[in-house]
Amino acid sequence: MLKSLNLKNFQSHKDTHIEFADGVTAFYGTSHNGKSSIFRALSLFFTQRPKGARYIRRNQKEACQIAVEVDNIKALFKRTPTTGTYVLEGQEFTALQGNVPQEISNILPLNDLNISSQHDPFFLIMDTAGKAATKINSATHLEKADDLIKNISSELREVKQRAKIHQENIDKWEEELEKYQCVLRYEKQLKKALSFERRCLVLREDKSRLNSLLIALSHSTELIEKVIIPDIEALGDTIEKIIKLRDENQSKHRKLSALVKNIKHAEEVIDKIDSMVDVPCLEDIDETVKRQEWLSKRANMLDSFIYDVGVFEKGIKNISGDINRLQKELDKSLSGLDICDNCGQVLTEEAIEYMMEKS
Repeated sequence: MLKSLNLKNFQSHKDTHIEFADGVTAFYGTSHNGKSSIFRALSLFFTQRPKGARYIRRNQKEACQIAVEVDNIKALFKRTPTTGTYVLEGQEFTALQGNVPQEISNILPLNDLNISSQHDPFFLIMDTAGKAATKINSATHLEKADDLIKNISSELREVKQRAKIHQENIDKWEEELEKYQCVLRYEKQLKKALSFERRCLVLREDKSRLNSLLIALSHSTELIEKVIIPDIEALGDTIEKIIKLRDENQSKHRKLSALVKNIKHAEEVIDKIDSMVDVPCLEDIDETVKRQEWLSKRANMLDSFIYDVGVFEKGIKNISGDINRLQKELDKSLSGLDICDNCGQVLTEEAIEYMMEKS
């Protein structure tokens, strides 16, 4: 509900404040005292009609102002020669192209049908049927439905036109596609050809690797054929001689070990005899003679042992010489067997076994 109106620099009103009654408020007075200006101010505030800047009071540099209060909501409209600005709760809104901002219209939804001047004809009674229908539509907002219907009809015609063009294009392309039905068969054949090409590439790579392996195998075979295998039979005879000589030396070594044990035993016996001769309690002469005879025999035996030891020592030296000589012959026979005559590299055990089997 409209409660108050304040006008500043608006036509004949320099600074006018009006309080509206709860029921009906009537303005009366002589002509040219500003009654119609009040309605013009309300129309300008709520509808921006009529347009223009002729409402500013003459000889005033400041803009005209219209302040209204509706249900404890206060709003202000400022009009300059070039702009119109609303102020609502500290926020400014501009009346663009002579239209009232929606925030202001929400305060009190008035329009041209709510405001009538003293020279306007009676509402609907003196209007033609067309104008009356237009006003009724405006009052009930049926013009929005008409505008919506017009927009829908326009869009429908546009959509039908586009659909017609698209259908013509579809028919055209279908005719063109009939000419290229063979493309599907070509596509299948192309896929098969690409698959075959990939398989051929794989087979070429496998063939290249096999050729490389064959070349390497051929080269290895040539190197193996050039390897000279030594006389295995002669080497086997030499090894048998060395084994026989080793067995003989082991037998002589066992005999020498037994002889050394006998010599040690004889030395122990001599030590005991020497200790018995020096015993002071031996007084019996016959017993002494017997003991001297026994000692003489033992001394002869020791001389014989010493001679045998010399013989064995000489034999050991001869055997050692023979062993050294045979060892040198064996080393000479075995030298170079693990070296390849062609490449000069050391042969592994697997390579030697392979060559032994081939020989």
